[in-house]
Amino acid sequence: MNMKSIAMLSLPAIFLAGTFGSLQVQAQDNDQKKSHRYEQGKGDHSERMLKRLSKKLDLTEQQQTDLKALFSKKDEAKEGKSALRKALHEAVRNLDPKAADYATKLAELKQQAGLAAHSKIDQMVSMHQGMQKILTAEQFTKMQQFKEMRGEHGKRGEHGKRGEHSKQNG
Repeated sequence: MNMKSIAMLSLPAIFLAGTFGSLQVQAQDNDQKKSHRYEQGKGDHSERMLKRLSKKLDLTEQQQTDLKALFSKKDEAKEGKSALRKALHEAVRNLDPKAADYATKLAELKQQAGLAAHSKIDQMVSMHQGMQKILTAEQFTKMQQFKEMRGEHGKRGEHGKRGEHSKQNG
């Protein structure tokens, strides 16, 4: 194998390792922020969301129970995904670009990362469907409107909207 081929095979691994490394730093920052929140007594995200939805959507006791179970299921899946992501990062870091089976192992890791992305999308769809089953049509519509409003205020949604909004006002 000539040097050009080795270099071309190494580029995806370097890219993935850099991407995964930056994701790990972000995850560590998020872990530190989470621990800070817990120290302040703000508690679990799912519990806060349930309280907020209960207040804004006037949820029944049964809806609160069902949503709590749905959020708990989501949280468990999230922990599993986190462990898988960390394992993939470690595997990419441990790849030896000089190894004979480097390209094969890299392809396997890419495939695993792709499956993890599919799983994340499936989880999002499942969550959305679960919310639709639990909430009334009116409650679900109201929740969607809250999400849209949050996007317009820069907390969620497209980053470009924030700049457009400030340009219009300024």
